[in-house]
Amino acid sequence: MSSTPVDNGSDKLKFVGRGSDWRRLLSPTGNAGDAVFRGLMLFAALLIVGIVGAMIFALASESMLSIRQFGFGFFTSRQWNPIKGEFGALPFIYGTVASS
Repeated sequence: MSSTPVDNGSDKLKFVGRGSDWRRLLSPTGNAGDAVFRGLMLFAALLIVGIVGAMIFALASESMLSIRQFGFGFFTSRQWNPIKGEFGALPFIYGTVASS
């Protein structure tokens, strides 16, 4: 078998290597299927970015009470002693980032 390109009408198939590995060449203009796929992928990407943005907004707005009460040291302190009123989120932040 040769590895020369094969044009099969509008499908634009290309033979790649040996065996039965056929791949469709993508044209710059694409076709209806490419446009639908591109639109779905753009929608999915924007949806994911929107969900992450909403999570950041929700977490930031919920943390305002702690920041007002304990200051920004809340993010850098390691102390966690509710009886003494000492709260530090650094170990939890590190654990979240490390597990992500």
